[in-house]
Amino acid sequence: MKFSESVFAARFGISRRDLERYLEEALSQGGDYADLYFEYLATSSISLDESMVKSAAQGVSMGVGCG
Repeated sequence: MKFSESVFAARFGISRRDLERYLEEALSQGGDYADLYFEYLATSSISLDESMVKSAAQGVSMGVGCG
């Protein structure tokens, strides 16, 4: 999958050039190495008690960082 097809690019309008600028900025602070990482986690849970649904939940957690 190309980055331009990812959920981060589509949802937040991040381009390949944006990524290059972020890495350039990170390296301009004197580092020899930098990377960007993206995370997308979708969760679902259902709690049953004696065959009856007691609770249900869904969530999405996503983020981006530089290291």
